[in-house]
Amino acid sequence: MLECAIIGDSIAVGVSCAMPQCQGIAIGNICSQTYAKNYTKDVNANRILISIGSNDGVNVNSEQNMTTMRKRITGKVTWLLSANNTKANEAAKKVAKAFGDNVLEVKPYVGPDKVHPNPAGYKNIVKDWK
Repeated sequence: MLECAIIGDSIAVGVSCAMPQCQGIAIGNICSQTYAKNYTKDVNANRILISIGSNDGVNVNSEQNMTTMRKRITGKVTWLLSANNTKANEAAKKVAKAFGDNVLEVKPYVGPDKVHPNPAGYKNIVKDWK
């Protein structure tokens, strides 16, 4: 079993860079539908941080995709809530509640693009996740 894993989108890529001791399974500009379809291996770690949904459009069933992802995960999960996608946030909260997971807001750490954390923000996410 891994100590920790960080999975999801470009925000997960940034968190992985701030915490290189964790396995990063992340790709920039990916939506939950593509992630759920293409990343099908089980993830087994003591702690897992998931950042997904910022790139989900209105026709993406975020909740279904996040549930599919979550069913493949064993360990203590924290969902990092998008700063720009309310629909995906609501889906992540529902999935987190169904599985007894934690949630963490990214919004306090975002930089000028109002989506991605600034460099210090990634470090603060890591600190808050611990």
